[in-house]
Amino acid sequence: MTNFKSQECSACANPSVTVSTEIVSVEPVTKAIKKAYLFRCKSHINVSVEDMLLLREVKSVPIDANDIEFTIVESEKTKNLGVHVGVQVKHIPSGITVQCTYNACQHQNKRGAIELLKRELSKR
Repeated sequence: MTNFKSQECSACANPSVTVSTEIVSVEPVTKAIKKAYLFRCKSHINVSVEDMLLLREVKSVPIDANDIEFTIVESEKTKNLGVHVGVQVKHIPSGITVQCTYNACQHQNKRGAIELLKRELSKR
């Protein structure tokens, strides 16, 4: 059994005040449910599961999650539909801005933008 006491928030380094188990996916062949434990501090108590998973990825990069700003932009895949699912991410201290607009899903574009930001920050 996992010890849930004294854990830090999944999105930042603050002490967690609650833990929730969220279903991430179902294995197509075995139908096994894959779960992720998300520890939340007071600042991230109402953050969506998708955003918590993204913030957890950002946490692995040596930057403060509060230094990142997300902006929704027009996507190339949905340009004709007038749907804005592209994502632009700005690292405020360095001024580095990247965007991902290739996918028709905003969540996939967020993941792509974070990966691009990680690469740009690792070059410095």
